[in-house]
Amino acid sequence: MPFPPLNSSALPGALAALLLLGMACSLALQAADWRSRLEMPSAAPERPHQAAAQPALEPLLELFGTPLRKAPAYAPAHLDWQLQASFTQSDSRQSRALIRMAGQTRRVAEGDALDHGLHVRLIAPRHVELAGHGRVIQLALQPTRLDGVQR
Repeated sequence: MPFPPLNSSALPGALAALLLLGMACSLALQAADWRSRLEMPSAAPERPHQAAAQPALEPLLELFGTPLRKAPAYAPAHLDWQLQASFTQSDSRQSRALIRMAGQTRRVAEGDALDHGLHVRLIAPRHVELAGHGRVIQLALQPTRLDGVQR
């Protein structure tokens, strides 16, 4: 049986149906591939606890810069203590500070225990942080004028 002659008006419809059939096959293949990938177990990292906790920092540093250290909340100091000098070193264990407490000057290092349950938390060039009882107290150097008189 011979085929009837092709009608020129049926040609665009036939091409559209063929194109639709091809797109349906492509979608079916992509869905099958996607489903097979979902069913496969993911590759476990070598160190799972460190992989999640340690993201790649280099790209983040390029975007956001170095992170700022969050400043602790300081409690007001009701002590009659005064920082008289601080001697900081690159090794913080060698840093020392002179603190005047109750008329006596005492030389302290980081980690030293003081009165009232406080201990020296940090010795910085212009201040000292004391910690204890869930609070942080900051003793700062008193500003001096050029003639040496304290304000």
